Amino acid sequence: MEIYAINVENADFLLCQYLSRHVSEELRNKLQRYRFKDDFIRSFFGEVLVRIVAFDHWNISHHQVKIVRNEYSKPVLLGYPNYHFNISHSSDWVVACFDISPVGIDIERIRPFDLAIANRFFSQLEIVHMYNQPVNQRLSCFYEFWTLKESYIKAEGKGLSIALHTFSFLLEGKDIKLNAGTEMDTWRFRMYELDPGYKMAVCGNPLLFPEKIHILPWTRASDHFERIVNA
Repeated sequence: MEIYAINVENADFLLCQYLSRHVSEELRNKLQRYRFKDDFIRSFFGEVLVRIVAFDHWNISHHQVKIVRNEYSKPVLLGYPNYHFNISHSSDWVVACFDISPVGIDIERIRPFDLAIANRFFSQLEIVHMYNQPVNQRLSCFYEFWTLKESYIKAEGKGLSIALHTFSFLLEGKDIKLNAGTEMDTWRFRMYELDPGYKMAVCGNPLLFPEKIHILPWTRASDHFERIVNA
């Protein structure tokens, strides 16, 4: 497994617009509908990460990369069933994970809000666990559960057909256990501390989770993408 991240806080929108002619047709159409530059930039760099890793690690040329969606709308690489990826972005960060088996990743910026929303999406065990935390740690706990849940359903590749309250996570220090009532309880999870203002969770079945996240400056990522396009 490999995990990549790009901080896009100061990314050049005009450069992203120019280079976006080289992304998939589906993404180009999506980018044209965005009202805000930040949404454009985050989505653009998500696909850029996929194309960089496909070229550098999987020896797949830019023109061979065809990103399609499964029946639940999860992006996959057409013609490469043994190569898996997943993308997430929030505020200043775009992240992606890659492996030879299904993976899921989720990153969320920590923002204060009414924790009562947990009653709609969390299991009873998770709600009790969250409210058993000191008041100043409950928001952090909420985002840990949320990113873990998102990473799991993204790895499963079935989208919101899996209701978030129908499975539970048990957190004991750094030990993370899933109870989904199926044989897929063998999924493994890890939380990463990419940025103090964010929570990030990864789900997969790697022999070992990587200790290091590959952090690319947006300038380096865009330059490398342009070289790949012209290779």
